[in-house]
Amino acid sequence: MPDEEPGAPDVFQQLVEAYANSGQQLAAVTLMHVALDVVPDGLEIVRRYFPQTPIGVYAEVGSWQAPVWVFDDLSPEAYLAEAKGWADAGVQLIGSCCGSGPEFVQALAGGLPKGIPSRRGAGVRSP
Repeated sequence: MPDEEPGAPDVFQQLVEAYANSGQQLAAVTLMHVALDVVPDGLEIVRRYFPQTPIGVYAEVGSWQAPVWVFDDLSPEAYLAEAKGWADAGVQLIGSCCGSGPEFVQALAGGLPKGIPSRRGAGVRSP
C-alpha cells in the first residue's frame, strides 16, 4: 500500500501477515471500505499471504472530509469496469461501499460473471 512516509513500515501488510501467521482458518479475506486507488496493492498483499483463500472487494467511491462524506462522480459503469478487473484477478466477493447506491449493485449484478473460479487448491470444493 502506498506509504505516507518513505521508508515507513506498511501497516496493512503487517496486519495481513499477522492474520496469516495466526493459524486461523479464514473463510475469506475482504478489502472493505477501501479507496479504489489502493485496491491493486491491497489485493497483491492479501494474495501473497492468502493464496488459496477467496478474496473480496467492497470499495468506496468517496472520501471523508470532516464533517461529511464527499462522494466522487464515479458512475456505476466506471465502478463496474474496476470490478471486472478485480474479477479477472480472481476476486470472488464483489460489492460496493460508501458513495454507491442501488444503481451500483445493479450494474455489478448485471455486468459481472455469475461464478468466478476459486483459486483454492485442486480437489478442494468451494463452499
